[in-house]
Amino acid sequence: MFDKLLIPLDTTPLSDPLLDQIEPLVGGGCCEAMLLHVVPPEPQAASDPWSPEKARDTARRWIEERAKRLAAIGVTTTFDVVSGDPAEQILAAALRYRPSLLAMATHARVGLSRLMLGSVMERVLRRSPFPVFVQNPVSLRDRGTERTRGFRRILVPVDGSEQALRVLPFVESIARRQESEVTLLAVVSATPEGVRVEDAPRPFPVPANLAAEMEGHRASLERKGVRTHIRIEHGLPSYVILTLAEEEEVDLVAMTTHGRSGPSRWVFGSVAERVLRHSSCPLLVVRTAGFSEGAEARDLDERER
Repeated sequence: MFDKLLIPLDTTPLSDPLLDQIEPLVGGGCCEAMLLHVVPPEPQAASDPWSPEKARDTARRWIEERAKRLAAIGVTTTFDVVSGDPAEQILAAALRYRPSLLAMATHARVGLSRLMLGSVMERVLRRSPFPVFVQNPVSLRDRGTERTRGFRRILVPVDGSEQALRVLPFVESIARRQESEVTLLAVVSATPEGVRVEDAPRPFPVPANLAAEMEGHRASLERKGVRTHIRIEHGLPSYVILTLAEEEEVDLVAMTTHGRSGPSRWVFGSVAERVLRHSSCPLLVVRTAGFSEGAEARDLDERER
């Protein structure tokens, strides 16, 4: 399913863990990838002996070495070095290249990565019409553990909307290749709307049709050869997702975000961004609404002029 990748990289070793996950994503099949580096328009510090030409040369040498790593696993690679605002340039390249997956690393907890500040990642996720894979290499160090390559356990939060289920074909594709175990997670608000916590009935109520719907999704994945479990929890969705991912040593969280529109109760800022900022494992995020490709392209064109 992921046969055409766009991979933005900076020139720090923190980008390398992202490349370790490319092989599990493409499954050893025929795949092409464009490696992209964005040269910032200005130096990061006054004392930095920086110039656009030097930055481009350094980036080309760095990316050429990473391209060799991908070639070794059968990925045909090209690369490009551009200048400008990182988020805008990544989105513009995505619209030109039209990848089946945009794979990025975020260094939000490090601070001064030249390319992948957390704000850049969030801007890309808010606007990308293409699925985005997010690797947070620093989180692995923070955990004090070494994760194996691949995705043995995949957590899929669903919010009761049809849009949330659009991530399932991607999950199925990865899980069948990786022989992954999938957990479908539904998070129910701890109290019904308009009811105070202290007045809520115990145990907290679960919508009558939720269990049946979840069982239907589980059975569908099982028929396709994917081992699948169901979890129905109460609480704040982002907190439950992060807690369960940690407790179950999840290797991938796969979820949708619905942009600024749609019927989902999980608005982007209240769930997906929080999971992105604090997750100790990679994320696969599929945007399903709130995007108009023509409008987005026009907006990018205007910004580039």
